[in-house]
Amino acid sequence: MRPEIVLWGVVALSLLVLGATVYRTARAPHRQTPPFRRDMPWIMVGVLAVGGVLVVIPAVPAIVIAGVMAYTGIAATVIWRMASLDGASPWMAQSRRLARFGIAAVALTWLGLVFGLLLWIADMVANAL
Repeated sequence: MRPEIVLWGVVALSLLVLGATVYRTARAPHRQTPPFRRDMPWIMVGVLAVGGVLVVIPAVPAIVIAGVMAYTGIAATVIWRMASLDGASPWMAQSRRLARFGIAAVALTWLGLVFGLLLWIADMVANAL
């Protein structure tokens, strides 16, 4: 079994454990399940999709797969948090809220691509020495 597939499974399992251990605080609204626990499967699906695509591409180093999967988990969580905070604030118009969400998603995607390329370059330099 390729180490990337094992890493993919470990990331998925840790995201599931994180989602299961999130609990409602005293300051949170009185709902049965916290919103992050409810949305964790969507974040996990995004991380696993990115990892799956990277595993299928030939010659992608394991460090790139691990780094980009970790980055995707963080970026998806940030976008989720921004969207949930923006949804609760009445001061911004809906069109501006959607534009802000779209710009942030595009910017985080480009940042992830650059991060992946930098990891790939670092791997090539480390293997050349």
